[in-house]
Amino acid sequence: MYFYLYFFNYIFKAKTRQRLLFIAVVGLFISSFSLVVLQGIMGGLQNGLINRSKIVLGVGEYRLDTVTDKNKYKKILSELDHNKVTYSKEYEIELMGNNGNRISPVILHGVDFKHFTPNFLKDKDTSGVIIGSDLASSLNAHFDAKINFISPAHIDYFIRAVPRQVSEKITDFYVSELSEVDSVHAWTRLTLVQNLIKERLLNRIVFYNKADLEKVKKIAHGFFDISFYTWEDKNKSLVWALNLETNVMLFLFIGMSFLVAICITSGFMIFFDKIKTDLISYWVLGKSQKSIYKMSYVFTHIVSFIFCMMGLCFGLLFLYLLQQNNLNFMPDLFVERNIPVHIDGLKVLISFAIPYLIAVVFSYFSFASFRKDTGDFIRVIRSVG
Repeated sequence: MYFYLYFFNYIFKAKTRQRLLFIAVVGLFISSFSLVVLQGIMGGLQNGLINRSKIVLGVGEYRLDTVTDKNKYKKILSELDHNKVTYSKEYEIELMGNNGNRISPVILHGVDFKHFTPNFLKDKDTSGVIIGSDLASSLNAHFDAKINFISPAHIDYFIRAVPRQVSEKITDFYVSELSEVDSVHAWTRLTLVQNLIKERLLNRIVFYNKADLEKVKKIAHGFFDISFYTWEDKNKSLVWALNLETNVMLFLFIGMSFLVAICITSGFMIFFDKIKTDLISYWVLGKSQKSIYKMSYVFTHIVSFIFCMMGLCFGLLFLYLLQQNNLNFMPDLFVERNIPVHIDGLKVLISFAIPYLIAVVFSYFSFASFRKDTGDFIRVIRSVG
């Protein structure tokens, strides 16, 4: 213990302070602090985007495109009810929306509001059609405007082939702050869509509760003609892009940590060179050369561990204060007015492990060089003499 306290004082005391090594350990502190703050804020921003999308599109769904037997519907729904799973019955169809001389692609969701109304539509007027804000802008549609929904996939034959269409008034709008949702999606009652296709069918069962996913997966195994998809399965490109964004930022910060490693190598080389006579005095007092080398190397681990842990703790404290205060200082054009925070155990481990491992590896190079140069303590004493 006295060995380590002595060399801590040697580094940080005013007269003997090792400035380069002091800069290196401060760099470790900043590296760990920056990594945990970066991951916490980026995780919060990405998590906010994903959660807004899941609120609308659900955390998972059954695709029932191949199911046409009504008895099969009953079996699936009965199994879900038996397992107390919350779900929404839908028929989703891609068609064209027309308002005057404006036309735009629409993904229309026919929802069985009598059975279940998703939370994001509970305060909306579901008697007509609810459309995304950007879609309303594309169609130049206002409240109570009548929209024609035309389905080229469903044809009626009179004198010639005519695409089927239905009309419905806009009774409400929805703003998710996600362009991929607000620009194409609309919601209405299930019976309107079924009247358009002239069949009493469902093609989606949507799940909004993440806790139900394990039950839902087990149930899906019992029905060979239904497909189960999670939100991540349906949005693989977005998940990949978000992971790439995180990995690139981590790579850049890891690259910056290697600059700290240069200071660590140089700092410890100078430090060991200055304390070699002190180490020899321990040997003269009876400490073995092997144990002195071992304690010296352990000392580099202790220094690295303490400052990486300090950076991590201060980073987590900063994120906690940021989350608790909810300061709204972002401009109005941003969806997130305050900086969101989302951190988990893996991110905390990465924030500590990366700077610590870099420090351990490069401090070992310094120690190995010192050990090679000193060699036998007797030879060093003779050279001094």
